[in-house]
Amino acid sequence: MDATVVVSFVQQVGTLSCHPLAALVQSCCVLMKRIGNCHLAHVYREMNVVADRMANWSFNLDLEVSYLDEAPSWVSSFLEDDFLRVVRPRLICSS
Repeated sequence: MDATVVVSFVQQVGTLSCHPLAALVQSCCVLMKRIGNCHLAHVYREMNVVADRMANWSFNLDLEVSYLDEAPSWVSSFLEDDFLRVVRPRLICSS
């Protein structure tokens, strides 16, 4: 996952019953239990560029479930970089 907030939502699903996304988070938790050996952790975008780019790309899609049979062609170079564990610098504010 790329968003620390999402990871914390899933970890605190029992305390978020009033949150507007509580049902969605609960559905995710149910799916994770079905998978069985499933672990959720925050990963900085520099370590998983594919997930970051796909998440940003999804903002251009309609609000519905989308299934991809294969990765979009524009993501192939990022897949290769992630597979090879290409190191990227992380920029942070120092102020």
